[in-house]
Amino acid sequence: MKVLCNLSSKNIGGMVNYLKGFSSVLETDNGFEMVGWQILKSEPIAQAPFGEQITHRPLVCPEFFETPFFADAKNYKELSIKLEPIISWVEELILKEKPDLILIYGTFWVPWVLLKAAERSGVPAIHYYAGSLVLETLGFKVYQKKIFRTLERDFDSSIIKSHIFPSEIARRRIEKDVHGKQLLNSVVIHNGIDTGFFIEKQECLNKVGFVFRWTEVKNTEIIFKLAEINKEKEGPLEFFVVTDIRETHRDYKKLKRVATILSPMGYEELNKFYSGCSVIVSPSNFETFGNVPLEAIFAGTAALVNKNMGVSEVYKRIGLSDLVVDFSDPEKVYHHILDAQAMLIPTELRHKIKENYSFENIYLEYLEIFRKNAEIVLQ
Repeated sequence: MKVLCNLSSKNIGGMVNYLKGFSSVLETDNGFEMVGWQILKSEPIAQAPFGEQITHRPLVCPEFFETPFFADAKNYKELSIKLEPIISWVEELILKEKPDLILIYGTFWVPWVLLKAAERSGVPAIHYYAGSLVLETLGFKVYQKKIFRTLERDFDSSIIKSHIFPSEIARRRIEKDVHGKQLLNSVVIHNGIDTGFFIEKQECLNKVGFVFRWTEVKNTEIIFKLAEINKEKEGPLEFFVVTDIRETHRDYKKLKRVATILSPMGYEELNKFYSGCSVIVSPSNFETFGNVPLEAIFAGTAALVNKNMGVSEVYKRIGLSDLVVDFSDPEKVYHHILDAQAMLIPTELRHKIKENYSFENIYLEYLEIFRKNAEIVLQ
């Protein structure tokens, strides 16, 4: 079976981990072939990091724009016209590759382009609801939010045979606040994580780590509030933030005054970062899942999560409910951090995570959904 999917333009983040998961199971299942298309500013220098099991089809776009919502498009119609050349290119790619199914990752403009190309070509699709444009851009301008809502509602399309949500929290929230109804043929499969690095936990104290994109939905403001509380109490905590914030960002100097800023890093280095922290804090106001805290727990470090994050469902399932926190009160969060530092993650729990949430086990469930949908289409 041949599956066509969209790739990340930057080769970092959740999409890369997602595709690494597929690579791990494709190594042992010869019945599947995956082809990924990727928009780039220039010719690719090296193969994308998710493995040789996924064939790479780059689209070098001379008029590349990472955020086309700001590229003179004031409404949905203008954006559609601007993206039309890319939609046509992807449609030609689909007709050439002749996939049995299309896997669409996310709801931003790139997966939307793939959705529109799939509708034109008539090839059925599976949609992985990796994030929500509507829920992750609440602070944007009114006209931008109107574009986002229309784009995301387009994913309620007859060409999509199954929506895969990484948590029940995500499914309920998105159905209620975005679509206003239940989406047909939706399923929940919790995310898998890379369990290839089982390292000894480093001994450390008072080193608080954050790992996220610097954007409003990640609740970045909590760092400044925690730092202020720590200063007022003459507390011992030090803050380390792995993020994509640029030096030109309005928050950069402010953040540098209260935390050590680290650039995004590969998973092996990130695993060492987790292990070298006394606690990881994941404060996002909303995430469909959130791999970081589960990865940190697997590395042996306690990780606090916001109750609005999908990964909290896994926490409750594996006995970590005490680490699910309401982040509306920074003072309470601060004390949770101090308490969590003393928590030891049992080796047995780390093995349980590997057994139940490794790439190899989770993504077998995806392949089964692919098979079932292909059988329906063929009938």
